[in-house]
Amino acid sequence: MARAQDAITFADIGQTFTTRTGPLTALSGVDIAIKRHEFVAVLGPSGCGKSTLLRLTAGLVKPTAGTVSVFGMPVTQPRDDVGIVFQQATLFPWATVEDNVAFPAKHMRGRISKQDREVAQDVIADYKVPLGRPRDENTLRATEIQDLATELRDLLIAKETV
Repeated sequence: MARAQDAITFADIGQTFTTRTGPLTALSGVDIAIKRHEFVAVLGPSGCGKSTLLRLTAGLVKPTAGTVSVFGMPVTQPRDDVGIVFQQATLFPWATVEDNVAFPAKHMRGRISKQDREVAQDVIADYKVPLGRPRDENTLRATEIQDLATELRDLLIAKETV
């Protein structure tokens, strides 16, 4: 059970994934309590569950056993107050540059407003990127999209539209 001072709590967490060759247990019986402002490093070989713990904390996956809590509230869906920077830059390859850049606004409010699109277009214009083209290697690299999305997020927060 989460204590009042715990920022993140993993209580008897288990995570099993279904693979072509059968079930794969990434985590089993994990109990961790992380206090606010505490620095924690999770180390281990590839496939031991480090990224799974991050995804569980952000609500990107649901545990197959146990409970994850952030400040005493169970994590049951993606959270707006938890962010992850993945090792590999991530894009929606089917989306335009503008849609990739504006995604944070869509995630926060469920839609992209006209004002959000205008802000995204201004940010993209600073980078001199064509707006309507689908994302491909000749348009933008994934790291550039992340830079644009971060700048958009910061602008939206500064303008208090989020």
